[in-house]
Amino acid sequence: MGYLGEDLLRTLAQELKLTPAEVFEVATFYHHFEVIKDDAPAPPPLTVRVCDSVSCELAGAEALIERLQRDLPTGSRLQRVPCVGRCQHAPVAIVGTNPLHEATASMTEEAVNNRETEPEIPRLCQLEKLQ
Repeated sequence: MGYLGEDLLRTLAQELKLTPAEVFEVATFYHHFEVIKDDAPAPPPLTVRVCDSVSCELAGAEALIERLQRDLPTGSRLQRVPCVGRCQHAPVAIVGTNPLHEATASMTEEAVNNRETEPEIPRLCQLEKLQ
């Protein structure tokens, strides 16, 4: 589905015995949660988010945003988002849920075109069974 509808949030609030405002606050706090109105059309299948907070702005986020606004393919959209918690890797673009550190427009466009929308999770070392 890729988004949370208001009707779903109301149902969740009822099931959790919380106020709708409490559920809405959590759902809208994180940039990966997309809340849409009940009668709104679904968002495009792919969202590219670019952090525009201070660290990313100083590292070139505005130029990155301008280029992506012009060059992203149909079926994707660009969103400015506040801090994504990766200031040491500024500027940061997130393709789907895949964060790109020190993002450039060409790197971001390549990830979009190759549908690299999920982060690569490193394998953890295997722990030997204790006997």
